[in-house]
Amino acid sequence: MKTLGHLWTLLVLVGMCAHRLIGQTSVLFDFDTGVPPLTLKGAISGVNPTYQTVSNFRAGFLAASGTLSFQSATSFAGEGLPKPPESSGMTNLFIYAGGASNVLEIRFDHLVSSISLNFATPDLLSAGGEPTMVTLVSLTNGPAFPPSDGVTNLGTFVDQIYAADVLTLTPAEPFAAARVVIPGGQAAPTSYFLIDNVDVTLSSDTRVLVTGVASPSAGGSITGGGILPAGTSTTLVASAQPGYAFTSWSENGTAFGTNASLTLSSNSNRWINANFSRLYTISATASPASGGKVNGAGIFMAGAPVSLIATPAAGYSFVSWTEKGTVVSTSPSYTFTATAGRSLVANFKPGVSVSLSASPVSGGFVFGSGLYASGANAIVTASAYPGYAFVSWTEGGMVVSRDAVYAFVVTGPRALVANYVAAPRYTISTLASPSTGGITTGGGTFSPGDGVTLSAIPASGYKFVSWTVNSGFVPVIVSTNAVYSFAVSGSLTITANFVPGAAADYVVGVSENSPGGSVVGAGTYASGVAATVIATPYANWSFVGWYEGTNLLTLSPSYSFTVRSNRNLKAVFWPLLTIGMETVDSVKLSWPAAAVGFSLQSSSSLTGAAWSNVSSAPVVSAGMNEVIVTADMATELFRVIQP
Repeated sequence: MKTLGHLWTLLVLVGMCAHRLIGQTSVLFDFDTGVPPLTLKGAISGVNPTYQTVSNFRAGFLAASGTLSFQSATSFAGEGLPKPPESSGMTNLFIYAGGASNVLEIRFDHLVSSISLNFATPDLLSAGGEPTMVTLVSLTNGPAFPPSDGVTNLGTFVDQIYAADVLTLTPAEPFAAARVVIPGGQAAPTSYFLIDNVDVTLSSDTRVLVTGVASPSAGGSITGGGILPAGTSTTLVASAQPGYAFTSWSENGTAFGTNASLTLSSNSNRWINANFSRLYTISATASPASGGKVNGAGIFMAGAPVSLIATPAAGYSFVSWTEKGTVVSTSPSYTFTATAGRSLVANFKPGVSVSLSASPVSGGFVFGSGLYASGANAIVTASAYPGYAFVSWTEGGMVVSRDAVYAFVVTGPRALVANYVAAPRYTISTLASPSTGGITTGGGTFSPGDGVTLSAIPASGYKFVSWTVNSGFVPVIVSTNAVYSFAVSGSLTITANFVPGAAADYVVGVSENSPGGSVVGAGTYASGVAATVIATPYANWSFVGWYEGTNLLTLSPSYSFTVRSNRNLKAVFWPLLTIGMETVDSVKLSWPAAAVGFSLQSSSSLTGAAWSNVSSAPVVSAGMNEVIVTADMATELFRVIQP
């Protein structure tokens, strides 16, 4: 019984409290209480109202224009603005507007008959100057919220800094929203105003406002709705303006549908957003018109994905997409998001495209891609990187050749893939016997099929006899030439054998630093004879010089000398960088694709520290690396270098 008595008492108290709140007709929105809690300095949205609920009655505060936020008197003063005096009615927390032409809109979920609020406007130019005009307007019905009444107040100065006062509006008819307006360009250099203690009197009118609001306002118009008896059904219809499309209905972030006609009924005031999206025209043309066709152009909503596809005509190949002469993509399929109107051009060139790729890309490189005349002979080459071996050329997943060098007649576009597999690595080790008899060069780690050249160089008082490989415990002679070349098929330990005696013959070893040319002249020579080594650069390469170790011997491709000792010579080649016109405002830089490890660099001066890598990745075409440079780099210097 005691427990039931306590429960009965609690129910009576709750019922009395509810009756008192429902019977109340005047409601005060005091931001100091923060019901619900307000975020200080939190921006007030211009789309979704920030709500406060008091006595079963809600008010939504939003920025019709300008910059609005919740502030405290302390933080306001901390930013260098004068702290509002308590005597102006501005207690602790308030709504702050800082910007030109600010408009605060207050929406109510029931009709109200009057509203009053405290305001203060600081004069930051001169203390006690002309106060700033503040206007309070009631909004009654219709999508555009036409005003039913308004009141203006200049306020009186407090502490010779703030023009502060109370604005009260009691129009002849009930209203559902109000706006507080401060025009720009008055006493303060920027239009500031503070609002606090919004006091509202509920109307006895039981009608409700149902209205549609265009978002953005320029996107379209809405018909239907208005001030209606509670629970009455009404239909809102959204009509888009030219250049816009209707997308959806929503209220405070909740979506209602995408049909332009929305029927609803309500027992409280409703503001329904009709959302519109900008429409953008995306046009695409072919250049030349006979070069191919384009698909995917049209009219798109803002934020929609756009996919343009360029298809070359017979005898043409796609080059690039350009916009106002600037290359935006080199892929035939160009995808982007519609954020503005665009006019794109798909550029084609006469010729048939032969494109090459490596799988995996770390497996090796390819060259021979480019544009070919129909009926021309094409030769494409695949070269494996260390640790990989070439397997086949495939097209569309079908094997077309198992030769690393593949020749064919061009009859149409080709997209070939050079396939590589990880290959075992073999070690070639060399020994000298006896160890004092001489030295050996050329050993290392190799892939299957790699070519190896070993050199045996006798020490003073010794001469070379043979290269041997142990078969079981028996050494087997594999060569009697001091320079021994063979293809790698497995790991091997090979011994250079020397014997005491005067060396009648000397070894001249010749190598090159890159695939930029060919060399002749290596071999074994009798002491005192004349020897000549010759270096011949390939196309698009230049000969730099003959070196022995780090010493430059000659700049001439042909080097003659008398053999007096073993020699180890190197021919150094360097790729040529060529420049040609591409368009009226761009040039093409080219260098051999076989120059692996070389980079294209640019500099605005010849100072070494100013050189940096060009960001554009080269495109391989017909065995050449190609980079297109636009007019904005016309004053740059360029070089290819091997870091």
